[in-house]
Amino acid sequence: MYTSLMNAYSKDKKMQNGYERLSKNAQEGCQSDSYACNTLILGLSRWVCLMTVGSCTIR
Repeated sequence: MYTSLMNAYSKDKKMQNGYERLSKNAQEGCQSDSYACNTLILGLSRWVCLMTVGSCTIR
């Protein structure tokens, strides 16, 4: 479920929301799996690529 949420935040360029959700989960004792973390990392990579180059081919 959280992977889908992270993916939606990523596509919507709302990476701060994704990071906050991941942090809040940890505070509530809910461990994130590697899929949720990797989805957030991929979203951050896309965001950085867009901010520096203006376009991105990371899939």
